[in-house]
Amino acid sequence: MAIKLAATDLDGTLIASKGKISSENFTAMEQAVKAGIYVVPTTGRSFFEMPKELRKRKSFTHCICSNGAVIFDREGNEIWKSTFSSDETMELFNILSEYDTMIEVYTKGTPVTERSKLTKASYIHYRVEENYHDVLTATRKGIENFANYLRENSVGAEMFNIFFSDADERSEAFERIGALPYTDLTTSMKSNMEILQSSVNKGSSLTLLCEKLGVKKEEIIAIGDSRNDITLLGAAGTALAVANACDDLKTVADDVICSCDESAFAFALSRFAQEEK
Repeated sequence: MAIKLAATDLDGTLIASKGKISSENFTAMEQAVKAGIYVVPTTGRSFFEMPKELRKRKSFTHCICSNGAVIFDREGNEIWKSTFSSDETMELFNILSEYDTMIEVYTKGTPVTERSKLTKASYIHYRVEENYHDVLTATRKGIENFANYLRENSVGAEMFNIFFSDADERSEAFERIGALPYTDLTTSMKSNMEILQSSVNKGSSLTLLCEKLGVKKEEIIAIGDSRNDITLLGAAGTALAVANACDDLKTVADDVICSCDESAFAFALSRFAQEEK
């Protein structure tokens, strides 16, 4: 059966280790769109956090952001969205504030955090991977009094992304927050925790989008590298992990392909989409 939709994670998959999308990947995306294939970046990032060149070139048909909380069309219009309630958001914020953390709340397409923590020293303290430092500085909205902002604006979070300075505190927080009935937890880096709404994830949103588009599971190819891509691969008929993927993802993948530094999206389309025709 021919491939009708190609879903790809961004960081560590479509985006190379130095933070760029290769010309080969861009060409493959644009050719796929012209050929009538839906191309769907599927990411933990918010819409405005995606690379500017990707948003400008519109080399995709739809995108799934905030780990599945929002689906956009290529123009950046929301076509589906789900958020935590404001009460759930504040409960999570209060628990996380008991630890030495950098808390990011994704709301209205933008990650919001405490302004004082948007510094190089803070990124190092919270063990943020170095290739992500510039992304944080460029895309985060800093708030002077974060707790007051959340309360006064009745913010309902699309998701949380939290960086921990201490690995033991991270483990304890995983247990406490994972026990809440309205959360699902995942990770994309060694020091972070991503709090998703229960049953709202990359895979569930891809399935929802495909139902709207009339695309069957066996007509989907999906590519990823991290634990937060497990549900994404589970929603696809052809599930691929890049060579630099974590072991948990490689275990559930149908195949392991080249690394993100070898234009993995272009490779996957040329090999697997052609095989299916």
